[in-house]
Amino acid sequence: MGAEASLSFFRRRPDKAVITGGDRTDLQLAALETSTSALILTGNIRPSAAVLDKAEECEVPIILVPDETLITVDRAEVLFGRIRFHQPAKLQRFVAMMDASFDYARLYQALGMVPASAG
Repeated sequence: MGAEASLSFFRRRPDKAVITGGDRTDLQLAALETSTSALILTGNIRPSAAVLDKAEECEVPIILVPDETLITVDRAEVLFGRIRFHQPAKLQRFVAMMDASFDYARLYQALGMVPASAG
């Protein structure tokens, strides 16, 4: 999919996570022109400076994954395919479970980031 075609596709869903190849700067920038909550870049490829700058400006986190795009999409579908977050109670429960079980400090350390609350 080219950047022009992707724009109309990306505009259909607000607040989405976009999974794309780390080498697809055109798609990454197109996604950042729309309502995007996260960029998930495959192939463990660092994004360009232009993508990093635009993501920072839009406050969109970038997650690098080592797998290929199709494998990453398949894994995301297994994890989230049956979950619907349109109901506030489900979303609140999910957040509570993450807060209780997920080691955010370890994630931030692995990413070389400082949590906003520690800043």
